[in-house]
Amino acid sequence: LKKLECEAVLTLLKKLEVVRDAPNAFDALIHTRPCRIGAAVVLLSNALNTMFSEDVAQVTALHKILEQILSRKQRAEEIIWDTLHDVLYLRTGNSPIQEQSDSAAVESANAGKDSQG
Repeated sequence: LKKLECEAVLTLLKKLEVVRDAPNAFDALIHTRPCRIGAAVVLLSNALNTMFSEDVAQVTALHKILEQILSRKQRAEEIIWDTLHDVLYLRTGNSPIQEQSDSAAVESANAGKDSQG
């Protein structure tokens, strides 16, 4: 019986360590070059799942760490949206400004053809 209690305490301590280390590990992953946002998101996801598991959710001392994890989650979302924007618009050369100028050029070329024909 005592061995089971010790195993339960050790399991809880491992879960607490996952939650506690998540903010610093996230920071380390996103500040590497290239940014490892995928690994950082998986890390945050595991920390949040652990944080809201039945046994860890009862530990009220983790409130500040939860705030840190949630702020890192928001930062991860910003990084992902910025990266997606870069990929869609800047790296492919399909920026909204260029698309507008391209469509204006096509319209003016079509207008020139219509006036000639």
